[in-house]
Amino acid sequence: MKKLFLLAMLALICAYAGRRDGRAYKHSHEEIWARYGADICMAERGR
Repeated sequence: MKKLFLLAMLALICAYAGRRDGRAYKHSHEEIWARYGADICMAERGR
């Protein structure tokens, strides 16, 4: 029962990450997509 509950909770995890224009980051946009692209559900530019 406890294992089933933990597996269900893993399916509900949501995270947010943002990048600012004009800043230098260690990893490029392309590197992030190459590594995590299969796990990213939504990506869009803000206004």
